[in-house]
Amino acid sequence: MVDRKYKVIAEELADAIRCGDHLPGSRLPPISALIERFGVARETIRAALNLLARDGLVEIRQGHGTVVLNPSCLPLQAIAEPRVGDGTSTVLAGWAYPTGEIAGRLRVKAEAPLVQRVQHKRVRGRLVGIHEHWLPERVANHVHRVIGLDLADRATPHMDVLGLLRQAGIGLTVTNLDVSARAASDAEAKLMDLDPQTPVCVMRRVAYDTAGNPVEARTTVCVEPISVVALAEPAYHHSADWAAPR
Repeated sequence: MVDRKYKVIAEELADAIRCGDHLPGSRLPPISALIERFGVARETIRAALNLLARDGLVEIRQGHGTVVLNPSCLPLQAIAEPRVGDGTSTVLAGWAYPTGEIAGRLRVKAEAPLVQRVQHKRVRGRLVGIHEHWLPERVANHVHRVIGLDLADRATPHMDVLGLLRQAGIGLTVTNLDVSARAASDAEAKLMDLDPQTPVCVMRRVAYDTAGNPVEARTTVCVEPISVVALAEPAYHHSADWAAPR
């Protein structure tokens, strides 16, 4: 009989994955180690791993163990923000491997770990937009070394990522911007409570330091046009980069 503790074990492992303790592509400890760690039967551990696999956090590969999957798509697809108050809140922070598109924007190898920070913007209780930030390891390490803040920690309170880089002494020069409109994906429509195929604005930005090196890539998806003020200023303003829904 499977111990009902498997749900608690699955949640603890899921939290560790989301916090970056287990990077995408790595393997979870073997079942024997998990049995010893949690003090439960093999069937209980298997049930916990099957639950993680069902939620898309891991893949169980015969003869290879339990492999952690890349969570980089989760913010735009399936992260449920428990807080419904207005403003911007960080819903995800941690280490992850980038997609090819993100790696290209930051000029890093696809296997290079990056810090990923995702923020949700709410107006009158409604989720109106998603900010997804990616930062190279050298940038995150510099910020941690200079001002002692861990960008991979969700508890880091700063919303203005580029302002935080400036505080760490990283000079910013030009920013590449790409703004487009498209129909919302099924996942975005579900997350933002939109009708299928509702138009959304998408902004892709890359910020560079004074030496011309990319230091941050950001993707913004929102249900209203992005303001001119937000596009003109590399470090975004909470009060200006979103237009409130009508």
